[in-house]
Amino acid sequence: DIMTVDLTSIEIRNQYENAFDQNFIQPFFSSLDEELLGFNKFLIVDRFINDSPLMKKLYEQETESDLSNVTVMSPQLWFYRQSVSVESLKVAVQLKVAAGGAKEISILVKFLEQESVLSMIKELPLILELQKTLQHEFNYKLDKATAVDKTVDEFLLDISASKPDINTSIRYKIKV
Repeated sequence: DIMTVDLTSIEIRNQYENAFDQNFIQPFFSSLDEELLGFNKFLIVDRFINDSPLMKKLYEQETESDLSNVTVMSPQLWFYRQSVSVESLKVAVQLKVAAGGAKEISILVKFLEQESVLSMIKELPLILELQKTLQHEFNYKLDKATAVDKTVDEFLLDISASKPDINTSIRYKIKV
């Protein structure tokens, strides 16, 4: 049988390994670089890859774009940028202050110190609506001393007996 080889001795095994290496492994590796270069050239000129954004990303083809006509609304400008948020602004300001540039951005530092107060401004329409509801339904006005001493929960307990539907409406507005 041609497939059975007696590999009992070291010399026969070495001869067999050398013959296998010369007949199969060396020809494969000697032509591998040439074949890979040929395949790469084929991929570069392939229209399917050049025209498809997905294939360009898969094969990491970079397109050189003319940046002179890129506007702020262009997705290319924002594609790899981190999203802008108050947190990212805080980090950037902290880095600038740590580098000694606090004088240059003093207004921005003061703005970020008041950020928690300024974030409550978005709730202002809801607070005004709650105030109008309370004044309309109860003709309820607080003097400063009562407002300091009385909590919202105490107020809701006072009105829950008289008008339970208003109580749920007010609780909803407070949670929002």
